[in-house]
Amino acid sequence: MEEPRARERYGLGALEVTAPETTQSTCETFPLCSFGYNRDVETQDFTKERIALNQARFREANERIELAADRMGLMGTIPFICECSEPSCVEIVQMKLEDYEELRHDPRLFFCAPGHEQIAVEAGAGVVEGRHRGYVLVEKIGVAGEIAAADYEAQNERA
Repeated sequence: MEEPRARERYGLGALEVTAPETTQSTCETFPLCSFGYNRDVETQDFTKERIALNQARFREANERIELAADRMGLMGTIPFICECSEPSCVEIVQMKLEDYEELRHDPRLFFCAPGHEQIAVEAGAGVVEGRHRGYVLVEKIGVAGEIAAADYEAQNERA
């Protein structure tokens, strides 16, 4: 199911829809995940818009974590929530606050636990930008990138 309201909200116009390739993934897709991936996940269930919006919600939560860590003057690694496409993921990604702040300069960049990038990549919503110790950077592309950037701008306007 496409998310036409999201496209309207961000002024992105009509979407050209093509039949998605179905790739079935099992719990082996997320070997480092500590819970609940014992069900099949099909990438066709994740539209590019839905992927962008799911990851934007995780980004909003992580922004609040960053703000709290900054206010408390925490040093070292901070526990952030994986920003993968799976809406029920609660995997923790440890990252230095300065690394988190650096990646936030690009509204199309998201991080996730290793292996969790697969859904976005297979759906054509993202490409791996880099692999780091404990996390993978994924750049949203196409429609997903446009929505991620527009959502980030809207979030900053509300703040």
